Amino acid sequence: MLVQKMNSKQIVLFVVLILLASCKGIKRIAQREYHTDHKNHILSKKKFFKILEDKNDLDYQTLSSKVILNYNDNSKQLKATMSLRIEKDKRIWISVKYLGFTVAKLLATPDNVKVYEKVKRQYFDGDYSYFKENYGIDLNYIMLQNLLTGIQVPTHLTSKQTAWTKEKDAHRDFYMVDYLEKGQYHWIGEFSIDHLTLDRQKIIYPELVSNSNKENHCQIDYINRQQIENTLELPLNVKLELNQEKKESKHLELFYKNIIVNQKLNFPFSIPQGYSEL
Repeated sequence: MLVQKMNSKQIVLFVVLILLASCKGIKRIAQREYHTDHKNHILSKKKFFKILEDKNDLDYQTLSSKVILNYNDNSKQLKATMSLRIEKDKRIWISVKYLGFTVAKLLATPDNVKVYEKVKRQYFDGDYSYFKENYGIDLNYIMLQNLLTGIQVPTHLTSKQTAWTKEKDAHRDFYMVDYLEKGQYHWIGEFSIDHLTLDRQKIIYPELVSNSNKENHCQIDYINRQQIENTLELPLNVKLELNQEKKESKHLELFYKNIIVNQKLNFPFSIPQGYSEL
């Protein structure tokens, strides 16, 4: 199987990529247009950040989804399925299956991350510093939950902290927000002008950037949104690209099905006996 060709760290990174790319974009539905100048689509910077603050106050308790995912790092391709469950502010649970067999599980809480993979029979049980040490990625629970619920990584953005401009490409007009978390990461977000939905966010880790021409970053795009129970708006398709210097670019695409919110969920997780620690 293709999964057997992946080493343990690759499988753990695969699950982390799923976490990053599963940015489901949960938002309050934005049917109204927020720009104040309907001819020029202009919104004041202060007004933009006030609306963004309100939109980040998400009204959900639990969320679950079945996901089809495609992974490609130029040397290998993998298609798998995933079950995702979230209990807001408490835990995130992921189970990955390949050819119908469970190959990895993850349980994240504010203080701890547990992952095990069945191919090499190995596990990890520790804090979020593991991902910085092994992959150069700063992660914490709040960041994961924000990503999984479609909130920008830096949650408490203000007009004084950021650069904010109106931009245009071949397909759309959008607001671009530029923010630097000193010593941690550089973040760029792109928001729909009409509805202020987060269409793309890009995370750059300055300490990883060298004199090479390859930028170390994670970029996530949200596509084909749908309404769930008249309270949330979720993308059906999410694309992620991870570039790291001297390593192959990694691409992950997810397709969501059977999205359910605010139902009671179970989060079964136990590390099997006989597994060795990563």
